[in-house]
Amino acid sequence: MFRQSGWPRASGAGRRLVLASLLAAMNWSVARGEPRVALAPRTVIYPGDILVDESLNEMADPPVSPGYATAAEGRALLVGKRARKTLLPGRPISIVDVENPRSVVNGSQVRIVYREAGLSILASGLALQNGAAGDTIRVRNVDTGLTVSGVVHADGSVVIGDG
Repeated sequence: MFRQSGWPRASGAGRRLVLASLLAAMNWSVARGEPRVALAPRTVIYPGDILVDESLNEMADPPVSPGYATAAEGRALLVGKRARKTLLPGRPISIVDVENPRSVVNGSQVRIVYREAGLSILASGLALQNGAAGDTIRVRNVDTGLTVSGVVHADGSVVIGDG
């Protein structure tokens, strides 16, 4: 009645080929036999903490799958990011465990800047979403009650228009 899904019917060699191509696509050097080196925290890092270079430790041949930060490009990907969950020492850090630091927090007061052809209008607003620099979020203008979308800047302002 129901068909069970899973691996396609292929020989063991076919499965290994699929796995090797997936791992190679994720920058794991399986074909060359190079040792894998991942990054793990030196101490417990709690959600919301910003990762610094001194808090990262290299792990040789970690028991992980693709998607984890390797030592080669991992430091650039992780340093300055915000932890989404508790990161434990000795456990590799996944790329999805970190995010860009928030410049705007949901419910906080923000400055709305409207820029168009040399004209700038400033207004006070209330953030309706969290946002890091470069994210597009919704903001409610406290004077008019209108909801607008704009791009978050590093200083916490939200710019609308060609700004």
